[in-house]
Amino acid sequence: DADDAMSQASGTGTNRSRGTSRTKVTKAVEQQPVSVPQKSDKPVSKLRPKTPITVPDTCTIIEVAKLMAGRRTDAALLLDIDGGLSGIITDNDITRRVVSDFIDPSSTPVSEVMTKNPKCVQMVDSALDALEMMVENK
Repeated sequence: DADDAMSQASGTGTNRSRGTSRTKVTKAVEQQPVSVPQKSDKPVSKLRPKTPITVPDTCTIIEVAKLMAGRRTDAALLLDIDGGLSGIITDNDITRRVVSDFIDPSSTPVSEVMTKNPKCVQMVDSALDALEMMVENK
């Protein structure tokens, strides 16, 4: 009978041809205590971030965009005249603040469209803390 064949093939059910019954025997597995994952202590450096592009904030948008394209990166850090961080520009910023607003990228300094005074993290800071900061300050 087809049901008996299926039962025999799967190793379950009753074997009528021998007149015996098969049952599965399972061992009781000892339950191990489940550990609750703790907040990861992996630092930002474990993410292996690339060395950032840094340019003066007096450069034009087109100069920075060409540099970003040439280095295949999506952001550049902008430095003031003293070498301090004054802002950041991303490919998304260029799309939203330049292209969609018809701003001339060849005559406009990047300082006019950059995100000013971005928050920063150190390589030793928690990667999860850095992610939380990015999500909160979106």
